[in-house]
Amino acid sequence: MSIKLRLAVLLGLLAVLFAATSCRSLSQAASRLFGYETPLLEKEEERMLWRIRGYNSQGKKFTVYIQGTIHVGDERLYPLEKRVLKAFRASDRIVAELSASDLEKFSDELRERTSHSFSKAEGRVVTKSLTAEEKEKLRLILDQETIDFLTLLEPWCMILALCSSPQAQSELSADFSLDEYFAKFAKKENREILGLETLQEQLDSISCGTYDEQLLQLKEILEGIDAEKFKEEMNSAAKNLYEAYLSGDPKKLAELTSEDERNEKWAKRILSYIEMGGTTFVYAGAAHWVGEKSVFAYLEDWGVVRQRSPTVVRQAAGSCAAGSPELLQDSGSK
Repeated sequence: MSIKLRLAVLLGLLAVLFAATSCRSLSQAASRLFGYETPLLEKEEERMLWRIRGYNSQGKKFTVYIQGTIHVGDERLYPLEKRVLKAFRASDRIVAELSASDLEKFSDELRERTSHSFSKAEGRVVTKSLTAEEKEKLRLILDQETIDFLTLLEPWCMILALCSSPQAQSELSADFSLDEYFAKFAKKENREILGLETLQEQLDSISCGTYDEQLLQLKEILEGIDAEKFKEEMNSAAKNLYEAYLSGDPKKLAELTSEDERNEKWAKRILSYIEMGGTTFVYAGAAHWVGEKSVFAYLEDWGVVRQRSPTVVRQAAGSCAAGSPELLQDSGSK
């Protein structure tokens, strides 16, 4: 082949490559040119476990395991499958919703932000902006002492209390939290935990909006609930969500969860771990990984991953290694 012909062929290939980048990432175009495929997203057999694998834009091989978790539960969550724990141990990095250092500071930072909320309220009283009916609903859900304290703060504090109240009386317990389980596991094995978001980002998502915007949100919440049945309905919703999680069915879980504005940001963080290469193990709330606006949906829309038809989902019984949370000390590293 003459030099001119080789040059023409090379220019033609480059034209194809750069034309493809107008609607696809450079990594995708390079993949087509050099024979690589778009990284594959697969739902694994293990409960709420996914895997993304392939080559990144630098041609580095990578694997990202995503273990969807739930923040409350019971003994039915355990034991976990062997493959989940094997992936956890073998990963080059471990990622949770918050890094281990941020998680340690969460309670103190939330208290500080709540205290700050008093000065930011600038003397306004939440209950003065509520109707008699809305106040009555509050009294049926929260005790009067709590209302008297929260009414002097920004409305987001009242919203948080409303959403947290039923959880305190639920049969499901945070003692069985999978997030807590993996955090203990990582600490036991002296592993660093990175974060999908920072503590400030998570707290900003809780306390976002102006005072008036938060007040409007509070009124909309109160308008849409039957206070006398609120706790019962919230507990029922929590149980339904938990049963959907236990079934290991992403579609069923998606039907019971709402969109989260943080998912797009999380998708960008997942992309950054893809670009690092190697193996990453991510564990975070399962609701973020299911539905039309899930983290995976963003990655797919961006052309970063392609999905294979889900494998047959099975129950978590059977191939297990680690025991319940209280047995972690004995069985977690075997």
